[in-house]
Order: sequence, then structure tokens, then C-alpha cells
Amino acid sequence: MSDKTVHGDETSEEEAPRGTKQQSKSSPTFDIDQSSRENDLRCVKASAMRVDVHKGRSNCDVKRLQHCPRNRNRCFYSIKFFYLVVKKGMHQLPGFRRRDPSEISCFVKYMVFSFNVVFWLIGLTILLVGLWAQIEKNPFSQLGTRLSKFYLDPAWILIIVGGVTFIIGFTGCIGALRENTCLLACYAVLVGNLLLIELAIGILGFVFKDWVKEQLETQLDDMIIYYRDDPDLQSVIDWIQMDWLRCCGIHGPNDWDLNIYFNSSSEALGSPEAGGVPFSCCKTASLNGLVNYYCGHGARKMSPFSESIFQSGCLIQVQEWFSRNLAVVGSVAVGVATLEILGICFAQNLRSDVFAQRARWRYSH
Repeated sequence: MSDKTVHGDETSEEEAPRGTKQQSKSSPTFDIDQSSRENDLRCVKASAMRVDVHKGRSNCDVKRLQHCPRNRNRCFYSIKFFYLVVKKGMHQLPGFRRRDPSEISCFVKYMVFSFNVVFWLIGLTILLVGLWAQIEKNPFSQLGTRLSKFYLDPAWILIIVGGVTFIIGFTGCIGALRENTCLLACYAVLVGNLLLIELAIGILGFVFKDWVKEQLETQLDDMIIYYRDDPDLQSVIDWIQMDWLRCCGIHGPNDWDLNIYFNSSSEALGSPEAGGVPFSCCKTASLNGLVNYYCGHGARKMSPFSESIFQSGCLIQVQEWFSRNLAVVGSVAVGVATLEILGICFAQNLRSDVFAQRARWRYSH
């Protein structure tokens, strides 16, 4: 009896742990599936890193994870937040619509494109007008003078200005449209050099006023000397004297003695314009839409000069015009410089976006 009891006790004692083991195996409290274990492992790694993301720590206690599924889920979402921020960027977060820094800004791209396509068309127009004016002239007429004094030829000035504007507009327009970093770099360099040249001219004109005045007088002398040699130059001088400044000569009407046709000594050679001035020096050269091209003949033979012509020189009128319109000229200069600086900044910003996008693509592939 006692043996059975003892044996029964032994069997009961042996069966008790087995039942306990079976109960522990079937307990749903500590049953963790494969995905939960992977999440726990991620949480352990995240807790080891302890990375701060916008003042939020991924603090995960291993002991609490083993007993509380809620903590495990919370740690999983903190890891998801950390992954989205570090690997994919803030724009992947729910409710966050900020632009990815590696994306190319459409505003900057099409701002550079639209800004430069206008200058591209303007430069093309100026270039074509200059070429047309140059072709219309006799290419062999006084070729030596035209080559040595090409800066006095308005057609060449239009060709140079139009060509430079066309090249700058082309590099900026195509570079922005095609996202070509080489063309954008060329555009930034060209605009930067143009800005430096403009600043140098402005500084030299302000510091070396006397030297600039002498150079301007020399150029005006050449314009008077070659007045009859180039019809385009003649048109420019007539516009300056009659329409813009309403002046005659550099310092006065006597400066037209520099021209062989208006020189007083040319009367012996039979020149009908000897001792006179161009019609653009006349105060009433145009009457009822008709231009009197002979109004300046013999105007300087009188003493004093005829009241029908302008008495002041163009150099003095230029200085007075700049004095009256100094604010406007300064505003235009500042506006042009600002546009050039903005163009450089936008081009460099666009280049940076393109490089960042390329680096991101290479990293992801």
C-alpha cells in the first residue's frame, strides 16, 4: 500500500513537471512568431544605436519587449520612423510634403529657361540685324578704314553684342532645359565675366574721369572724321545730334572742320558743304515730315554762327544728360547687375540639384 502510495507519489511528482512543461509550451503569452522576433532584433539594434531623430529616441527595453507586445509595436514604429528619415528622407513621412533636397526644383529650372530664352531671341534678333546691315554695305568699300576702325561701325557693334547675348542665352536656355551641368557652368562663367567687365568699366569711369573723357573725345573725333564713309555711322551721329542730345560737334560747330567735306578750306576744291555742318545740327531740319538736307550749308561762315543750328557741343550735353538722369542710370545698372547675380545663383543651384539627383541615382543602383 505504501509502496503504491510512494510509487503513486513519484508518478504524480514526475507527471507534474511534464504537465507544467506542456502547459508552458501551449501558453500563448510567450508565443512570438518569426516576424515579431525580427522586430525584436531590430529594436535591440535600434536601442544600441540610440539615435536622436527630431528629439525622439528609439529607447527599447529588451525585458519589456519580452512581456509586453505594445512596447514591441511601439519600438517597431520608432524604427520605421528612423528608417524613413535616414534612408528615404523626411518627405516619405505621413503628412509631410516637404520637397526632397535631392529633387530638381522645377521653379528654378524653368525660371532659368524662361529668363534666358528671352535673351536668346533678343540676341538672335540683334545678330541678324547686324549681319543684314553689314551685308547691305559694299564689302570692299574702304575696306582698310573699316577694318582699322571697326569699333566705329554700328553693324559690327550689333554683331558683337548680338553674338555675345545669343551665346549666353543659348547656354542658359539649353543647359536648364536639358539639365546639362557643363552648359550651366559655361553660362555662369560667361555671366560672371560679363558682370566683372561691367564693374570694371564703372569703376574706371568713376575713378579715371579725365582719362575716360579724353578717350571719349578721341572716339568722337574719329566719328566726325569718318562721317561720310559709313552710312550707318552717319545715321547714328545724326540721331545723337538731332533727336537725342540736340547738339552740334564735340565742343561746338567748329569741330566739323575735322571732316574733309565740311572743312572751310575745301571750298577751293568745290565742296558745296565747305564751312557748313550736317543737317542734323539744324534746329528745324525737319518741317512737316520733310527733311531739309541743305539747311547746314555755309552755317559756319557767318559770325556769329547762324541761329538756325545748335551752338552747344555733344560732350557737354552728354555730361548734363547723365547729371539729370543719374538716378535712372544707377537704377538700371543695379537692376542689370541684380539679374546677372540671380542668373548665376539659379544656375549654380540647378547644377547642385542635378549633381545631387545623379548621386542619389547611383547610390540606389
